[in-house]
Amino acid sequence: NGIDVPTLCHFKGLTDVAACRMCIVEIGEERVAINTACTTQAGEGMVVKTDTEKLNNLRKINLELLLAERNHFCMFCEMSGDCELQNLAYQFKIDYIRYPLLFPKLPIDASHKYIIIDHNRCILCGRCVRVCDELEGNHTLDFRERGWQKMVNIDLNSILNESTCTSCGSCVQVCPTGAIYDRKSPYIGRSEDCEFTKTVCSQCSIGCGIEVVTRANHILRINGDYDSNINNGLLCDMGRFEPLYEERKRYLKPMVRMNGELKESNWEEAIDIIANRLVGIDGEDMLGLVSAIATTETIIIFKKLINNVFNSENIGMLHGPVSTLKCEGSLNEILKSDLIIVIGADFTRDSKVVRSLVKRAVTKGSNLILVDTEGENVQSYAKLIYSEKDLDKIDEEISRAKETSIIFGYNIGTNIESWILKYTGKTNLIGLLPGSNSYGAYSLGIKRDFEPIKAKYLYIFTTDENDRSLSKTSNKLDESEFIILQTSYENIISQKADVIIPSLTWAERSGSYTNLEGKKQNINRSITPPPEIKEDREVMINLAEKLGMSL
Repeated sequence: NGIDVPTLCHFKGLTDVAACRMCIVEIGEERVAINTACTTQAGEGMVVKTDTEKLNNLRKINLELLLAERNHFCMFCEMSGDCELQNLAYQFKIDYIRYPLLFPKLPIDASHKYIIIDHNRCILCGRCVRVCDELEGNHTLDFRERGWQKMVNIDLNSILNESTCTSCGSCVQVCPTGAIYDRKSPYIGRSEDCEFTKTVCSQCSIGCGIEVVTRANHILRINGDYDSNINNGLLCDMGRFEPLYEERKRYLKPMVRMNGELKESNWEEAIDIIANRLVGIDGEDMLGLVSAIATTETIIIFKKLINNVFNSENIGMLHGPVSTLKCEGSLNEILKSDLIIVIGADFTRDSKVVRSLVKRAVTKGSNLILVDTEGENVQSYAKLIYSEKDLDKIDEEISRAKETSIIFGYNIGTNIESWILKYTGKTNLIGLLPGSNSYGAYSLGIKRDFEPIKAKYLYIFTTDENDRSLSKTSNKLDESEFIILQTSYENIISQKADVIIPSLTWAERSGSYTNLEGKKQNINRSITPPPEIKEDREVMINLAEKLGMSL
């Protein structure tokens, strides 16, 4: 309502615990009570004052005590300029502290690959503890001791790198001070100097909303989008951290194979070589393979290129055939289900965010049944662990449940497919898919069960897929005479390609995805591509024109 109530412990989506005592308000007129706004329920006729001299004096005292208790030296802190504690100190005009500074010697945990915890800057607001428990469903963080000795604890006095931490990074995003921060972004850009672009993660088929923070066309960090109704701010390490540690060689100019070696070329020469080699070929000799993280708009053009220009129906996905079951279940329904069945999924590979939703549901009382399922820390949450031959026992469990969610991987067999089909319309069915736009590709007519053939000519559009996604395809290229590879980075297919065409990365693309729920999502460009690189669709259109066709 436009009323400023200061706070340090409140965060959207987390329970309120009144830890910081900054949101105190005066309630009543004759007999005034001072309560915390975050934990006081509003009532009819209630008189609330949020900005009085008494309240502000109490808030100032509270801030001074927070600053005196730990080692808050802004001039050395990586969060200076973005610190909520610092901002409130300025707001309440604190230029000195009336209480003795304690100067405690507290540890710094720098054991983790991505995250650093500095207890000297912690104000014990509990945001990290709550987000780890309530959003990630992991409960790695909690408090130990009481009073001035109270600290955030990792498991049973462990260090972060040896703990049950899933590296989701939610604690980094919610921390109001410099107590928890990532290794990549300190000291390289305050928020006021940065640009924020909301887009969609391309790491799996969920389509998590993300906010990409950039400065001078460089990515500083990736935040979860708490306004997204798909992931509600939650990310995994693949979405939050891995893109920041890209070390593969980037292709900025086309490469052509001459005398057995790949050599740098130019756009005109590369397109000419492709056109001259493919003009007049038999459509049955052409195979097109497209990445599941390509945008819908690019897949449309790629499909037209293979179908219309090369007169071939041989077009499939890089990851190969998947289950033909089409489901549009709801991720949010997982949390409402009293029975969750996970079949043939690998949460570490397919979706760590779904794993978090499942763990949260189990913590709230849901029963979990696993069937041939893998993933870190998930087995310990299961009520029952079955194999495929035990499906009849699961039928009995479903008959007793009020609401059931069935989550299945994309490589399940026909026997399980038939079993799942009978629950269509009766349960919340969620089919995990290999890529962020797998569903979009299938909706455009690319067959789910297409098995790549051995072809003389291959056009492979990988964008910035990693080697673990390309391993199946790489093993089937030895008999091809001519391979075109459109990719952002060097990969395991590069050494077999005859022509390599540079492609845009995830942060440089714009367009749309369709996630596993069947929801269309807009992809917004976060950074500008290098000037040497052409748009992916432009390259395909230029090739078609070179062959006398129009897309």
